Amino acid sequence: MKKLLAFLSLIVIIVIIFYNANAQSTGTKIRGVVMGISKYMNVPSLQYADRDAMSFYQYLLSPAGGKADTNNIRLLLNEKATSYNFFEAMDNLLDAAKEGDVVYIYFAGHGDIEKKTERQNGFLIGYNAPPNCYAAGGSIGVRYLQDYVETLISKNKSKVILIIDACRSGKLAGGREGAEITALALKQEWKGVTKILSCQPGEHSLEGDNWGGGAGVFTYFMLKGLKGLADKDNDNEVSLLELSHFLDENVPKETENKQLPEVVGDKRQDIAKVDKETYHALLNKPEGETKLPENINSAGFETDLSSINDVSILKAYERFKDYIKTENLIAYNDEEIKKETALSIYRSLEGNREANPIIISMKRELLSALQNKSQIIFNDWLNNIYNTDSIALIKTQKEIKTAINIIDSSYYQYEQIRFKYLLWSSIIETDTSSERILLEECMRINPNDPIVNYDLGVLYSSQNNNEEAYYYYDKTTELSKNWSPAWHNKGIALISLKRYEEAIKCFDKVIEIRPEGYYGWYLKGNIYSLKKNYEESIQCYDKAIERYPKFVRAWYNKACAFSLLENKEEMLKSLKKSIELNSKNKQEAKKDNDFKEYWDDPDFKKLVE
Repeated sequence: MKKLLAFLSLIVIIVIIFYNANAQSTGTKIRGVVMGISKYMNVPSLQYADRDAMSFYQYLLSPAGGKADTNNIRLLLNEKATSYNFFEAMDNLLDAAKEGDVVYIYFAGHGDIEKKTERQNGFLIGYNAPPNCYAAGGSIGVRYLQDYVETLISKNKSKVILIIDACRSGKLAGGREGAEITALALKQEWKGVTKILSCQPGEHSLEGDNWGGGAGVFTYFMLKGLKGLADKDNDNEVSLLELSHFLDENVPKETENKQLPEVVGDKRQDIAKVDKETYHALLNKPEGETKLPENINSAGFETDLSSINDVSILKAYERFKDYIKTENLIAYNDEEIKKETALSIYRSLEGNREANPIIISMKRELLSALQNKSQIIFNDWLNNIYNTDSIALIKTQKEIKTAINIIDSSYYQYEQIRFKYLLWSSIIETDTSSERILLEECMRINPNDPIVNYDLGVLYSSQNNNEEAYYYYDKTTELSKNWSPAWHNKGIALISLKRYEEAIKCFDKVIEIRPEGYYGWYLKGNIYSLKKNYEESIQCYDKAIERYPKFVRAWYNKACAFSLLENKEEMLKSLKKSIELNSKNKQEAKKDNDFKEYWDDPDFKKLVE
């Protein structure tokens, strides 16, 4: 019997040792994506969003934050904080996160939306997002963020803590309402997600140098709470309820009740352990300002190369990384086809079994780089539709085509990228019938995309179907209320329909959006001329000329208006200026009925002969 008991005891000890060893080898990990943007490419910059992100990143790596492995936390700051780099990081999380892992997603920056639709209800604005038309790319749709987060919970069985310090400004395309709608979308209940949000809908998330030498007030106090100041029952654990109370006590007091954070989730859960050394340091010495280390704007998620022994593969991967940095991504024509690029290296390693550990990460890096590069030209097209370099447009279409060709329909963002490829193909398509087919397919994917509606308006305008053109331009201005080309074209369609007063309002909006522009004033002048209100038209032409002194048509039309007012002296001055800028106006003036009364006038003849 003693021998049997000894044997059973040995079995139990072996089982316990095996269980503990297995638990350690499969222990839960802290993972995450930390993103902060102060310096934006196209929208107003912020002060301390990048510092706040760095502070939170450093917290996660510290004993107080659980000493996360640096390779498990993706840091994206400023120019690296693009939506495409964010989605690349989220794809990596979907692959890496395991059951029980704690996944932090932290964002500090702008939140906005231009018009809420069923498909989209808010955006977190990435570094290279356009100043309007956020659906055109460069931003993180709240809807897509929710899909990623809920997948991490349902499929990966991970715990997700979403921390958003956004809505820092109302000076964006959507104004105060845009920030409010985004905040409302983030506040909505998502399945199993813990959310810690910087403010309520209708509020702004404040930042200033009076918190920690420069920080957002929400992140500043949230970190203090997580490090132990929120631990009111002194059990060395900070619960979500305790953190919520701590934020409610401090943030409104510091902001004169202008900002109240929002905490959503199971308030009974513990979300931080108190590290005594960090806690005592917090009590006994003031914190200095967070400084960004030089040349660090991204970190984490490095590819594991330890299993690759083939030196040629490792060297090829080094070249691939260099090509990603220098944007040597693809060959654009037959002359470049033999040139080595990031794509050619990826294709050469794609079927190599030993390269399997790096192929997925190479695909994601290339996909992200292609979209980041194409977004720059897309933004230019949005702002300069009539002046964008056609060669750049064709190159961009090829970049997006490459992106769609290296993924399949199982890829998480496949429909988004396919939509963009179809849309871009329609932009460079010269055949009207083919363009319509492409745009109709885009409409099936997303009928509320402003650019698709705009392009359909352009298509109908080219066919002189002004009623249909107006319909689509009107819808575009609803969806993207601060995109000036849409208001411009809507106004022109209204002129064709002889709805002059409505057209004037459209050009007033163009002027409001781009006060430095001249064309809105010019078109307003034309409308007043059509209405025979020549004094008003001259004032508008003067505004256009003030902004662009070499604007030939404004000088010429101003001369026409003075002619119809029978003001010969001013008419000759304006006409002379238009002829100096373009001698062809001599011949035009000879035949123009607006100058009919002066055709036999000696001074007029002398000017145009």
